[in-house]
Amino acid sequence: MTQTLKKILYCMYTQVSNLHRSKAEEAQFASPSGFIYYAIWLKSAIYFSMFRETPITLLAKDIHAIAGGFPHAVSHAIYPLPEFQAKGHQYDALIVGWTNHWNTVFEPKETLEPNLVKALIASESSFNATIVVGEAYGLMQIMTKTLEYLVNPTELKNHFIQLQPVDLLDANLNICTGIRWLFRKKQIAMSKHCLGWREAVREFKGYKITDPIQKGMHRFDTLYRTMNETRLTKSS
Repeated sequence: MTQTLKKILYCMYTQVSNLHRSKAEEAQFASPSGFIYYAIWLKSAIYFSMFRETPITLLAKDIHAIAGGFPHAVSHAIYPLPEFQAKGHQYDALIVGWTNHWNTVFEPKETLEPNLVKALIASESSFNATIVVGEAYGLMQIMTKTLEYLVNPTELKNHFIQLQPVDLLDANLNICTGIRWLFRKKQIAMSKHCLGWREAVREFKGYKITDPIQKGMHRFDTLYRTMNETRLTKSS
């Protein structure tokens, strides 16, 4: 059952319950005028449910609850980075889980690929979940300023995330937040006619396309290419 249908049925239930609190109200509901009122209300409720969406804000507890439903074994093809050995694998389930989650939420034409997220994390923190560099925290080096944007209705229309900077040292919270922000950066890149997830990564890292030196992008490109070469080697 879709979320829209659930909203409609819930609205119908609560409205009918309100109309049946008393005998007088029951009679009103059964009358032609009451029926017409209800029909008009239902039409409005359907329109509202289809074209308006109640804003969702995720707190730390919500993020942990969602991640609790992720499979522990990674079925999606996510490839190793030999440079990082075992620590390069420890967050694979969270990377796949949150990438799939946000792909489902936003339904982009070009879906985000977990290996791209993994390469981004490797280039940002080398899989060090507790690293703090200035105002940047954790695996995806999320800035404290970013947390302000993630609760700002002028920046986002929906799917807000409300966390404290210290929360970003939790791998699960960091990956969820980082991928959500990457989707926002994809929107910004598209508004500049820069298509593709690589351009979203450039925005995420804070580079302009005209910047002559982009060491962070070079590092990302190298890691992502290594993962794709591993994929080709495995498939051959």
